[in-house]
Amino acid sequence: MQFSTFVTAALFAIPALVGAAPTSDVNNNVNVLFDRAATCNPPALPKNATKAQKDARAAALSAMNTATVKAHQGEDMCAGDDAWHNAKTDADAKAIATKCVTGYTQCVQQRTIANDSCTKAGGTVDDGHKKALVFCQNKLTYWQQVPH
Repeated sequence: MQFSTFVTAALFAIPALVGAAPTSDVNNNVNVLFDRAATCNPPALPKNATKAQKDARAAALSAMNTATVKAHQGEDMCAGDDAWHNAKTDADAKAIATKCVTGYTQCVQQRTIANDSCTKAGGTVDDGHKKALVFCQNKLTYWQQVPH
């Protein structure tokens, strides 16, 4: 297939145009991209903050990030309803349900740690992460009631 000169020029120009696009609005206002406020977003430490204060903030934010990753891993452990309903044996169904309880237990624990760490760092837990904790709690309750 042959492209016209105009189409070829446009294809080569697109990356340059995207790279030159203004980003100040996105950097200053995360709501441009997302439906919720920035995650945690603790206020800046004062310029005269001690090393201990800086270390405590860094440790809390690190704990928050680690816990969030572990919460997602917990969610991913559960194969879901379809896998449970389509299990070939009762033993397979029981294994899926047990894994879902384990995964959502981890999710609840780690989301609680992440939210507490955000608060400890001086930030505010956003609605999305509060809802994510409730989601994990609801899924845990559901999978605890599934026969296994």
